[in-house]
Amino acid sequence: MARCHPGAGIWGFAAVLVVLLCGPRDLRAQGSVEGPSVPVAAGPCFSCHGPFGRPETIDYPIIGGQSAAYLASALRAYRAGQRSGELAELMAPFAQPLDDRAIEDLAAFFSSLRSLR
Repeated sequence: MARCHPGAGIWGFAAVLVVLLCGPRDLRAQGSVEGPSVPVAAGPCFSCHGPFGRPETIDYPIIGGQSAAYLASALRAYRAGQRSGELAELMAPFAQPLDDRAIEDLAAFFSSLRSLR
């Protein structure tokens, strides 16, 4: 099974700080994102997908700059158990507790990182 980097916790925390300090200034104009609450909620995502949704390893997909509709659809599929495979097993525990609003907010946030793609 794919695992996150052992030091991913500190890197996830560092990524949250970087996004809070250097990320898009007005996230509300780009979706239903509400200020810094989305980057904090996205902390677990940074652990594997890396800062700004760009992983440091090829084991995980780039989600920064990805289509918001695609990201939301993928998260809903992980939440509903409609995807299979190693990455689905890894993603399901993260997606299952998310409600539709959280999914839309995360999708809008990572999609807003388009300039970093």
